[in-house]
Amino acid sequence: MTKLLMPAVLVLLFSLIVSATAFVDAPEPKAYLFFALAVLVLLGLGLYVFRQIQNSIRFHMNKPAE
Repeated sequence: MTKLLMPAVLVLLFSLIVSATAFVDAPEPKAYLFFALAVLVLLGLGLYVFRQIQNSIRFHMNKPAE
């Protein structure tokens, strides 16, 4: 299910970013750089959390029953 949900989340994030910046009056390049770095950091943290949850579930499923 998460494999089906991931593209929808990425499309939602992309549409929010594009719609938010579509009507802005030419901000400074530093603002674009800061915004891009913030988005990359958030995506990296999201991937890290996703991998940690995935590994935790995999470890729990492979644990022998008592």
